[in-house]
Amino acid sequence: NTTTTARTGATGDRAILASMSASLFLRAQLQAVAVDPGAWRFARLAAAFLLLMTFSCAVEEQLFKFLPDFHYYWTTAFVELALFAAYALISLGGMPKRTKAPLVLYLLTAVCLGVSQSLGKVAFKYLNYATGTIIKSAKLVPTLAISVVWLKRAVPGGEWVAALLLVTSASLMALGDTAVEPSFNVMGLVLSGVNLTLGALQGNLQEKCLKDHDASILEAMLYTNGFGAALILAVMLYTGEAGEAVVYFGEDPLWRMGLLLVR
Repeated sequence: NTTTTARTGATGDRAILASMSASLFLRAQLQAVAVDPGAWRFARLAAAFLLLMTFSCAVEEQLFKFLPDFHYYWTTAFVELALFAAYALISLGGMPKRTKAPLVLYLLTAVCLGVSQSLGKVAFKYLNYATGTIIKSAKLVPTLAISVVWLKRAVPGGEWVAALLLVTSASLMALGDTAVEPSFNVMGLVLSGVNLTLGALQGNLQEKCLKDHDASILEAMLYTNGFGAALILAVMLYTGEAGEAVVYFGEDPLWRMGLLLVR
């Protein structure tokens, strides 16, 4: 009994020490962030990004799931890319006279961006919104793979482990969706797979623009989103969705168009 008590006490002491060490480490990291302007700026931007993305996803779910007879997924992608392009154009003060990255590279990036964004939104027609959003996070693995094979970037082992864990969780969510959603359709997974592949390729093409050609973020944003929006608009005109979308959103512009723009 005495030996057992001693072992229990030692285990408890180690747990307390581990907890204290973790607490001291966390405090040291927070202090480092507080005194480092770059780290503090990154922390603020990361927090703002997460908050805005959460809000954006909530609004998007309202669009896709609760607006009556909504099927304007390409329109949603078009408005998203067009607004990004407009923001970049205004921030640059007009069209640049020359681009640092080749226009062909921007065009290829835009094709991947436009198609992946559109198909990713169409996938929500077949998948539970939460599941579809989580599956999108699996883009990290093909992005890393393409980066290593094509761009010859070095990826630490820890990032691979984290990426595989992320994909595993997304796969389990998809399996759960098949069990609880009576309207589950495998087409949602197919569209998500195409979305992930093109999204991974787009991410690496964009990295090539930024790092290999020293293009600015605003320049890349302007041309990739601008070309992508033009591509989506062409598809909408061909399929007739453009005219239907104008009528649909015009029926209740304050609510429907408001959600689309706020999103």
